[in-house]
Amino acid sequence: VAKIAPSGRHDSDAAPSSWAPMGTASSFDAVASTNDWVREVGGDDVHVTELVGPGGDAHTYEPTPADAAALAKAQLIFENGLGFETWLDRLCESSGARARRIVTTRTLKPLEHVVAPGVIEIDPHVWHSPANAQAMVREIAAALTEADPSNAAEYERRSQNYCMQLDELDRWIRQESASYRGGNSNERSLLAHSLKRPICFSWTSR
Repeated sequence: VAKIAPSGRHDSDAAPSSWAPMGTASSFDAVASTNDWVREVGGDDVHVTELVGPGGDAHTYEPTPADAAALAKAQLIFENGLGFETWLDRLCESSGARARRIVTTRTLKPLEHVVAPGVIEIDPHVWHSPANAQAMVREIAAALTEADPSNAAEYERRSQNYCMQLDELDRWIRQESASYRGGNSNERSLLAHSLKRPICFSWTSR
């Protein structure tokens, strides 16, 4: 059983004593909080349940009894991390979850914003950059491989295929941004949003 959800206090090394690889199991469950990347990488080998589905907002999410039950039987919990899911620690505790928690952003450095003199906040929305999304997909593949080594080749194949799609998205964004003749980075950021494509604001200065 695997579960997906973002929080940030645990990493992929924080496995409970009861956790063990799946071995030859035909499939296991996953819970996804805000995206379908585990479903993309896991394919038919992983049954995925999203905590925060399409149209939902992780910032205002309210756990349900069904969510607690899903976590209670999970073997893996995939988190965005970086303080994104402020509710996840409480949910794991209340559900009695003993799953291994995987922070998919553990290798990434988020953008920082000065919100007041001496006060800096980090932006947990790191997946707006395709390059960051690729790193998160690779973390998912590595965790699934460790939990279910019998399907390692399939997890690797699917993660590579998805990363290729993200490469294509990255090229598209750069081409569209380069073709815009506006005069400053703020205008390019607004263009990216009007095109309704994910883009990392840091790219506008490149």
